[in-house]
Amino acid sequence: AIRRQRQMCIRDRLSAKKATVYVGSSKTLTVTTPSSWKSVKTTVSSSAKSIAKVSKTSTKKVKVTAVKAGKAKVTVKVTAKKNGKKVSKTLASNITVKNYKVRLEDATGATVSGTTIAVVGTPVQFTAKTAPAKAAVTYTSGDSAIATVDTTGKVTPVKVGKVTITAATDKASTTAEVEVKNYALGTVSQTKLTELTATVAGNTKNLKTTDFTVKNTTSNVVYPVSKVSVDSKDATKVTLTLFSELSDGANYDVTLDGTTKSFKASDGKVASVALNTVTVPYATETEIGLVSKDANGVIIDEAAYTKQDASKYDFTLTTNNGCLLYTSPSPRD
Repeated sequence: AIRRQRQMCIRDRLSAKKATVYVGSSKTLTVTTPSSWKSVKTTVSSSAKSIAKVSKTSTKKVKVTAVKAGKAKVTVKVTAKKNGKKVSKTLASNITVKNYKVRLEDATGATVSGTTIAVVGTPVQFTAKTAPAKAAVTYTSGDSAIATVDTTGKVTPVKVGKVTITAATDKASTTAEVEVKNYALGTVSQTKLTELTATVAGNTKNLKTTDFTVKNTTSNVVYPVSKVSVDSKDATKVTLTLFSELSDGANYDVTLDGTTKSFKASDGKVASVALNTVTVPYATETEIGLVSKDANGVIIDEAAYTKQDASKYDFTLTTNNGCLLYTSPSPRD
């Protein structure tokens, strides 16, 4: 009884009302009809043969072959006899044809485009995303003397130059251009009138003052760097000391190894003045001074007490029962 009930529930249908097929491949759709239908016949057609072709491999098997990207409707007309009477049904499946694709993502998940800057000795990770998903991918380097690539897409820069990295499946491929440099300049900001702080990837201990160019973008005047200092704890943090103060509020370009970053210089106007320290350890000698900054926190002046420019700042210190009292330093009008 259970078997008869299940047979009565069988309806005429296609195995998929919609399907995705990739160019050059095929998919088989199966026609299902009630067991009470006899002498079943089918005819098949495609609304766009240039996109998806159809053919019958048997009465109830329809082969859909993807030709080019696009959409097509596959129609199956079914005729049969039920209890000696003619019955018919039109079934359809919406087919989407897609191209096989490969694209590369960087370590952040962003799609790789343009040229990727890499630094000698610092690996860069590429990850291939394929359509359809999980296709086998092979990575190759156009010049392993400049950069190698392993089976996971990790690119290891070897020496300065340009190289093409290819990611390929058996159906599609894509490439990424990689330029290998000794250094990669990240960010630049002004911390003092004669001091800039930059983030630099690479072997920063070998940096020289002549590796940097600091230029006023309006006048094109170049300001030489007098000293390069690398942070002892973070080798990517580099401080540039200039011979001249940058206090004109102009825009400047800093260039290192072909990469340029910009910043706007201080206008040289004091917005705040404070002590360099407000905590003095017991029984120690501590030099107290003032620090003045502009509206963006760039240091304009630093001076020890009694050595400040009295024409610019009011600054007094007194003691009372062993306690240090001070009048907050402030700029003179």
